[in-house]
Amino acid sequence: MPTLLFLILLFYIIVIATFVIISCFRSLKISIISYGKLRTSARFTAKNPIEVYIQSLTVPKQWFKHFYIVGSLWTAFLIIDVIILRKGNKGHFAWFVQILDSTEKYEPEYFKEPVIECIIGLVMFQVQSIRRMYECFFIEKPSVGAKMHVGLYMLGIGNFGILDSKGDWFDHISSAHYTAEIIIYFSFVFLTKGLNLTIWLPFFWTTVCLGIIAKDSEKWGREKFGEEWPKNRWVIMPGIY
Repeated sequence: MPTLLFLILLFYIIVIATFVIISCFRSLKISIISYGKLRTSARFTAKNPIEVYIQSLTVPKQWFKHFYIVGSLWTAFLIIDVIILRKGNKGHFAWFVQILDSTEKYEPEYFKEPVIECIIGLVMFQVQSIRRMYECFFIEKPSVGAKMHVGLYMLGIGNFGILDSKGDWFDHISSAHYTAEIIIYFSFVFLTKGLNLTIWLPFFWTTVCLGIIAKDSEKWGREKFGEEWPKNRWVIMPGIY
């Protein structure tokens, strides 16, 4: 396996495994995974210096927008690079690959996807990034003092704010906004006919991450709204969970 693809695979395995392990420990989950309303409403007090230190490593939740700014710029660069590739040149990314591997040796691995499919996928992802960036700047209104852990910030996960939403999909799914996010990533898998492992990995990561947060969101909603919170809705995946 090419070095870069191996590193990507290793990264996602470590991130997903770490996220699942952290979610099994309440103190770590509240300190690292929970953010916004989930974080401020959690009834947890650090009991030792290590927990206090971990809890203190936070940044404003408004910094979520940074991920989409960087993501949009990076995706724009990749779109231009793939267009260069389509014209017969290997582009800047091929030069980066050569630092880790011999392009000639692993060319079938790195350049197996049809160029037009890559462009379509990147444009789809760019639309998603710009849409989320717009929401972060003009729609979402984080509470004053809302925080998220610096580790979660660094992962750059495009999660939505916790809202008491109703109507449309929300009549049937508690975290329908997360469901839509998962569907978006699955569309990339569909576009590549499910044959590209590096496309499956972000899909798995998004599903695991949002699944855990959706569960906590459901718990938060039931505790805050009581009987007013709809009882006959799926948490995130209709027919499954």
